[in-house]
Amino acid sequence: MKSGIILMTLLVILALVPIVKSYPMKVKILDVVYPSKVYNMEPFDVNIALYTSEAGGKIKVVLSYMGSELGSTESAILLALGGSSVNLTITKVKLPRMSDAYKLEFDAYWEAVLGGKTKEDSRTLVIQAVNIHFVADYDPRAIQTNVPFNLTFRLMNDGDDIAYGAEAELTSLARFTSEGPIKVLLGDVRPGEVRMAVFPLSTGITEFIGGTQNVVLTLNFEDWRKVPHSQPIEAMISLKVTQAALIFWIPVITFVIAIILFALFKAHSVKMGPVSIRTSRRSWEGSVRGNIGNRGKLLSPLCGH
Repeated sequence: MKSGIILMTLLVILALVPIVKSYPMKVKILDVVYPSKVYNMEPFDVNIALYTSEAGGKIKVVLSYMGSELGSTESAILLALGGSSVNLTITKVKLPRMSDAYKLEFDAYWEAVLGGKTKEDSRTLVIQAVNIHFVADYDPRAIQTNVPFNLTFRLMNDGDDIAYGAEAELTSLARFTSEGPIKVLLGDVRPGEVRMAVFPLSTGITEFIGGTQNVVLTLNFEDWRKVPHSQPIEAMISLKVTQAALIFWIPVITFVIAIILFALFKAHSVKMGPVSIRTSRRSWEGSVRGNIGNRGKLLSPLCGH
């Protein structure tokens, strides 16, 4: 009895195996178009070509990394009984820079209108996310007025990819004056490579105000796609006033102050001039009248005799 039951079970299993093998995949991924290398946090698209033999549902695709969804999209409800070819696009995917390549999980699902969601097909997408970034050091950190100097930058590509056609340009000189070219060609700079950029600068003797000067160096380069990039680098340089500059400015400042005082005095004199003249005239007239009155008093007794 037991052997009969076992035999019948084996026959049922053997009968079902061909059916299971011939059961069609509801959604099949035909092709996935995506970049193998992307720039740090720049959006990119993933284009997918799919086929389904089903009707009365829709296809949904999901892109994820280590369980976290990066993007998804889905088709409209498909009604064709003979099967459908579908093209979908997941847009604006972003990946931060990572030393190792990303292995993204790409899954295709079938969602029936009457309910039920099944994972039908999947792919692994390998994408490298790179960044091009320079770190810089510079010298000198402090200079004196009326002294020419070379502002030297040490520039290292601290990124993951080549900076093509790199050039360094001084885009802000603060209160310094250029004594030579303000642009230096660096060429192609590989990761870890160092380039030097030297700029001859100076300050005039007329500089008498010290303080920190903010010089800006701008690095321009292209990535492997010939897309341009720019990176500003600031150099904070302390400017110290020399005694020669102070000696130069003392007589100049004294002369300017003298002119200002003379102008103020002149303006005050012109304004007060008419009042002074009127006051002097009234005083003279009063004096004359007083003298006449006094003489009259002296002659009165003589006239009486």
